[in-house]
Amino acid sequence: DMAGGWITVILIGIYVLVYQSIGFLISTAVYLFLQILVLCPEEKRNIPLFGFISIITPVFIYTMFVYLINMPLPKGIFGF
Repeated sequence: DMAGGWITVILIGIYVLVYQSIGFLISTAVYLFLQILVLCPEEKRNIPLFGFISIITPVFIYTMFVYLINMPLPKGIFGF
């Protein structure tokens, strides 16, 4: 629906603004969790699964970029 589309645009805008300062891992995990909540119907929401996916996915991507491709991603405020 239109509300979900507008919320997605807002979430992407916020993600772009905080990406450099907060870092890849935290900003991507929060963005993914919120985006999954927006896109998933209320009757099918599984918060623990969404949290797991939102943490594992950025960690996997970060590992691939940093250790396999040797391309560092923004570390952010916590230095990882």
